[in-house]
Amino acid sequence: MPQAIVIGTHPGWELVGCYSYPHSGWWEFELFEAVTGEVGVVTRCKTIDLVVPVEASIVIEGYVNPTRTAQDGPSPGPTMLYTPYATQQPVFEVTAITMSKNPVYRNHQMTPFTDHQEMPRLFHEAIIYERLCAMGLKVNDVHFPQGGGSLSVIVQMEPAMDGQVTDALMAVMGSPWLNTKMVIAVDPDINIYDYRDVHYALATRVDPTKHIITVGKARGFPFDPTARPVIEASAETAESRFPCVVGKWGIDATKPVPYRAKERKNYERAWPKRWGEIDLHDYLPTEENQ
Repeated sequence: MPQAIVIGTHPGWELVGCYSYPHSGWWEFELFEAVTGEVGVVTRCKTIDLVVPVEASIVIEGYVNPTRTAQDGPSPGPTMLYTPYATQQPVFEVTAITMSKNPVYRNHQMTPFTDHQEMPRLFHEAIIYERLCAMGLKVNDVHFPQGGGSLSVIVQMEPAMDGQVTDALMAVMGSPWLNTKMVIAVDPDINIYDYRDVHYALATRVDPTKHIITVGKARGFPFDPTARPVIEASAETAESRFPCVVGKWGIDATKPVPYRAKERKNYERAWPKRWGEIDLHDYLPTEENQ
């Protein structure tokens, strides 16, 4: 199978290269133009029948040979661990390397949440959001938090009736990707990008005996050390950890729905008026006002 590795190009190409969802009616070139609003300009490779971004700094051309494998790893992964330690992967056979006059080698670290992790998660968030809205749920935002090791998702939604949060949690846990292990649903008054706010919702709005759903033997993420490889599946499973199964959990950290007004009133948040508006420098003596 021909393959081209592109290094040092427009970030839009890096983003669309991380898109992982069925898209038989279009290809990444069109997604690049939709995401960036720019015209994608490509050129043909020298030794294989593929096109690559014309402004690429470095292009490595070659073929993936599925019949020839070699050990891959141990290498750190998106969970910031070395699991799985080593796997047999197809070998990439290089046929050409081309580069611009002054190439820039742009590297993405797999482990830190500042690098690679953010790119595929951006599309995962958008697709999960779209799927939940298609269920008739009022969803404001979806976020894979940076400290979640690629295994947790937070959904900010406005449930209108009982059962909607459960539906949302189950839908996200059963998403096309294997890393939706922990799902948290919160209300619009919770900032899902602020750990303190999310922790507040977990601490004050969750009764563990009523608001947590657990599902056993769900499809697991090979990079999750708590997932159990299905050894019977193949001879490679013990090493690759794929396929594997794991328990998943959904946490309802939302307030009672609006028609439960009496219960809901107990969750009105108190906060000092004009908090953060007062500057002590306005009241402390300085050389100018002494």
